[in-house]
Amino acid sequence: MALKFINRHLSAEADNRRRFFNEARVLASLSNNAVVTLFDYGEANGCLFMVMEYIEGRELKSLIAAE
Repeated sequence: MALKFINRHLSAEADNRRRFFNEARVLASLSNNAVVTLFDYGEANGCLFMVMEYIEGRELKSLIAAE
C-alpha cells in the first residue's frame, strides 16, 4: 500500500480540503490498469489521507527528467 498525506497546515484551508476529497472521489470512481486503486480516504487527527495501491517503479519526476 501507499499512503498519501496532506499536512495539517494545508488541510486547514477549505479549498485544499475540497480539492483533496474531490481527487479522492474521482480516483475511487476509476477502474483502469493505468490508474492505481484507491482503498480508503479520510481524515485522522487533522491530516487528510488516501490509502492506495503501491506500484513498484521509478518516480514520475525521474521519468520526466530523463526525457
